[in-house]
Amino acid sequence: MQTSSSTDFRPDINGLRALAVLVVVLYHFGVPGFAGGFVGVDVFFVISGFLMTKILAGGLLGGRFSLWGFYAARARRIVPALAVVCVVLLVYGAARMTPPDFERLGRHAASSIGFFSNVVYWKDVDYFGAQKYDQWLLHTWSLSVEWQFYLLFPIVLMGVTRLTRKPVALTVAILAMLAVSLALSATLSFTNRIPAFYLLPTRAWEMLGGGVVFLFASSGPAWVRRLAGPVGLALIVLSIALLRAEGPWPGYLALLPVSGAALVLWGDYARSWLLRNPVAQFLGDSSYSIYLWHWPIAALLHQYVLEDSIGWTVAAIAVSVALGHASLRWIETPSRVALGQWGLRANGVAFAASSVVVASLAGAVWVGQGLPARPNVERFAAAEARIRFANLGNGWCFVDNVDGRGHGGKGITYEPRFSQCHVGDLNSSTEAVLWGDSHAAHFSPFVAAYARDNHIKVHELSSAACPPLIGTPDIGVHPDVCAQFQKDVLAELEPGKMVIMAGRWDWYMRHPTFAQSVASTLHTLTARGAEVVVLGQSPLFLTGVGKQYVYAEVFDRTYPAQFRGADGPAAANRILRSVVAKVPGVRYVEPTAGLCNAQGCKVQIDGVPAFFDANHMNIAGAEALARSAKARGLRLFDTPRDHVASANAASR
Repeated sequence: MQTSSSTDFRPDINGLRALAVLVVVLYHFGVPGFAGGFVGVDVFFVISGFLMTKILAGGLLGGRFSLWGFYAARARRIVPALAVVCVVLLVYGAARMTPPDFERLGRHAASSIGFFSNVVYWKDVDYFGAQKYDQWLLHTWSLSVEWQFYLLFPIVLMGVTRLTRKPVALTVAILAMLAVSLALSATLSFTNRIPAFYLLPTRAWEMLGGGVVFLFASSGPAWVRRLAGPVGLALIVLSIALLRAEGPWPGYLALLPVSGAALVLWGDYARSWLLRNPVAQFLGDSSYSIYLWHWPIAALLHQYVLEDSIGWTVAAIAVSVALGHASLRWIETPSRVALGQWGLRANGVAFAASSVVVASLAGAVWVGQGLPARPNVERFAAAEARIRFANLGNGWCFVDNVDGRGHGGKGITYEPRFSQCHVGDLNSSTEAVLWGDSHAAHFSPFVAAYARDNHIKVHELSSAACPPLIGTPDIGVHPDVCAQFQKDVLAELEPGKMVIMAGRWDWYMRHPTFAQSVASTLHTLTARGAEVVVLGQSPLFLTGVGKQYVYAEVFDRTYPAQFRGADGPAAANRILRSVVAKVPGVRYVEPTAGLCNAQGCKVQIDGVPAFFDANHMNIAGAEALARSAKARGLRLFDTPRDHVASANAASR
């Protein structure tokens, strides 16, 4: 997301930058009509590839290229403003972040200033996932990708020109790399889209596409090139309107905005008023700093649960632009001018020193686990303890990392003890089975309360993302644990035994065969005489409501009575009710019925904070839910048919 160091200024490129940053900002602030605004980053990549190829090809073929000079020019543009953002966020984090969030910020700041944050985020978070606004420097993934491209691209082209100085050799090399990268991106986007999104090998083709445009900048009939600009803008607008985060991205779908940006650049669309008007030029000049500042402002809006306020959203966008312009005027331009007057060695010392300072501060926070001894977070431990999750680390049965804080791990190997965990009346000889994923686990205290009243010992078999379904493509975060639990359930089936199924149904609903999988599983269980209860899904929120409670307690904020809920659980529950109604011997029970209305979903039950994160209840909340459900007459373990109607009525 850089400007060219060349004095050959093109207002259409500056306007294209403005368009790109504008749609990204509007997308991140959730402005309606910009659901495809994430393509602005792809437009930036094309611009960067175009400008870098222009600098490299001219210098290499003219015999005047300096590799270290190239690196220094890029660093002068990128590093100063990025370092300031990282420091400001670290200062803010010390004052207003809990230890886990501050620790994560330290790790992300260190990786951002080191330009490998894209690799860290590949491991940490889905860019399109619900928890993205908890990552205050998530947007720096694209800077890391660009920097990695800047490091490698000139070295490759230098190698090509060492062999031959013919321009055609550069063209062939760039086209070959583009083809390989595009093929890899198109393939991996379908099989594992998170690394496809973040990593250089699957993103390089977009920048290489810009390079190809430069190499063919003077070719083609004049009348065709005159059409290229408007057609390119139309393709970008079309991609913003049509593309959605749910698709295999970037892959072949990114060809739409990439081709659009390439056509605008190839057409040299300087006559476009849309791109050269004063507002577009203003935004284009400040685009890098606007991009740097807008995401932390968006994260701040979410931290204070203000993202649904039109007034606050408009103000936040305005602040992002203002900070971007201030950064351009007082950080970017002065540092670029001053450092440009220094020699390469002095530039290197300056960049190394600033990066080391930022990395040291961030590393201290990271290694210090978010500095929990800070006096302003002394209430954190007590607040977090009130929203504990029911996993193995807290004395329950859910198989995930056993640190007691609900933090997940991948690839836990099955152990026999996982199949020997029970809740409820542990002295009873009457048994039932609770089977499912983390949503079965978060209902475990709810089920246990009913089980104690009915003198039933419940055998819990729950593992992360492990669906209580037979023959589904989902295999869980810990595949061997999930597979063994399915075997355990089938091995325990006998006439009259109750099996309680619970899961994050809206997640499994993404498969077109979801309803058939539920029906098939129910028929398998009932065919062996089991009494089956299907628990409906609890609310899913658009922010981490458990974390919001902790922040409210630690920093004396107001904890809202309810938060906006997502539509997925209600849609999944409608399907479940429909399927269950067609299978004899199965009951549908919705424990959290009544928590949601048109305005949102309650996050407290009888004064108890009920949720651990954005979609799981905590231990105390599930126990409070059981007390509330019993008071309104909901029955869980009753099997006589005269109780079925009352249970279903109460669940609705």
